[in-house]
Amino acid sequence: MTVNRRSLLAATAVIVPLSGCAALNSGTLDKNLADAIAKVKLVANGLQGVLSQLAAMPSLGLPSNVLASIGNYVSLINGAATSMASVTTIAAAQPVVQKIETYLNALVTVAANFLPPPIGTIVSAASLLLPIIEGLVGLVLAPSAPTARRASAAAPTMTQAQAELVLAQSATTVK
Repeated sequence: MTVNRRSLLAATAVIVPLSGCAALNSGTLDKNLADAIAKVKLVANGLQGVLSQLAAMPSLGLPSNVLASIGNYVSLINGAATSMASVTTIAAAQPVVQKIETYLNALVTVAANFLPPPIGTIVSAASLLLPIIEGLVGLVLAPSAPTARRASAAAPTMTQAQAELVLAQSATTVK
């Protein structure tokens, strides 16, 4: 039996990615899941801090429907973060992370034009961590272009560590 180059390349394309999966032992998966859970909690707590800050800034003059929508999405994200804390597998974490992505994108869509820089920066930090969380649970989702543009326009470019610090600082404002 002769094997031509095309057949060999096709077989290699299937085997190489699968061999990478074998290298991920359960310790790596457990660490990824624990990291994802911690980052989801950080995002939820940081966004909860946004609500506390908005309540302390009535002079912003946010329309009541925008404020209610922000509160609703933050509440949904917090609920998803609570359920994420109880997942025990990457597969179980994936639909929760997808829900968080939906809620966060909706929050950015509703609030992007209304939030001043300190609060917009917190929302952008949460948006920056979302792809990292998705990667930790094995999701590769392309963010919608308009939402990604609005989130990146709301704050200066930041690193993952800076985003985590912004969210942690925001979480300390929760009352």
